[in-house]
Amino acid sequence: MRRYHLPLLIPLLLLSLGANAAPRVVVTILPVHSLVAAVMEGVGEPRLLLPAGASPHSYALLPSDAQALTEADLIVWVGPDLEPFLQKSLRTLARRAATMQLTALPDLTLLGTDPQHVHAGHEGGDHRHDPHLWLDPVNAMAIVEAVQAQLAALDPANTDVYRANAERQQQRLHALDRELQAATAPLQGMRFLVFHDAYRYFTE
Repeated sequence: MRRYHLPLLIPLLLLSLGANAAPRVVVTILPVHSLVAAVMEGVGEPRLLLPAGASPHSYALLPSDAQALTEADLIVWVGPDLEPFLQKSLRTLARRAATMQLTALPDLTLLGTDPQHVHAGHEGGDHRHDPHLWLDPVNAMAIVEAVQAQLAALDPANTDVYRANAERQQQRLHALDRELQAATAPLQGMRFLVFHDAYRYFTE
């Protein structure tokens, strides 16, 4: 009968468990976090970087945020038009992580910024794109597909789970798109006023 020395066996067991650990994913803002979490369901939970109510235009990283970026396998952000605070941190803290900049994805429809679009955190910058791109359900579907592909590359063992989750989420987004089209049909052509110029993707 083979005998195992317990102090040597424990590190081997921990190593085998670590090999199946979910990728450590950090997502900047809540709307995108919900899409990533849907793809990761059953495997792991992405970390939300900005708490609810925090402005991505002027957020200051906490020490725990810096540690999360340093330890991340994947960081998902919209881009410098929305989260300018993150650019330097990605270069200095997140050298080992894969990064997904949504404004750089080839399959998204991007709207240019309105020359009159000015609000807190946007003054004086060179902003090429309206960053609120997730408000177009078709863009949300493309984000889900891109996240699924990136997670499968990082974690091949769970490829089937990511693919099934992504297909299910895209079906939900298709249904939401049809529901929104029907609900807003009577409002076509109406004028309205908002206090934050963030809804062009939705209205278009």
